[in-house]
Amino acid sequence: MRRVGKSRLVAADQFATAGATLAEFILEQEKAQSLRLGPQKSELKSRFEGRIHPEVGEAWIQEELAQGRLFARGDRLRRSSPDLPLSPRRRAAIGSWLS
Repeated sequence: MRRVGKSRLVAADQFATAGATLAEFILEQEKAQSLRLGPQKSELKSRFEGRIHPEVGEAWIQEELAQGRLFARGDRLRRSSPDLPLSPRRRAAIGSWLS
């Protein structure tokens, strides 16, 4: 058992299952929308609200961030890498827009 939040106890296997579900969703979102940093924390929590308690989701997010297996920029989460994987062509286009 592990404690999450102020008073919630969760079995380790349930925590791992919840984490696997969240990680899979994050990766799916990265693949589906490659130019977006990833889903927002709030989107993740609301999508799985009936299946994963928000305190469990937040505890998993914080643990993954601390272990370097999840990356955050603002409220957006990424699983595969901290930055968007841009092709050289897209990088050049963005560079020309910014200069």
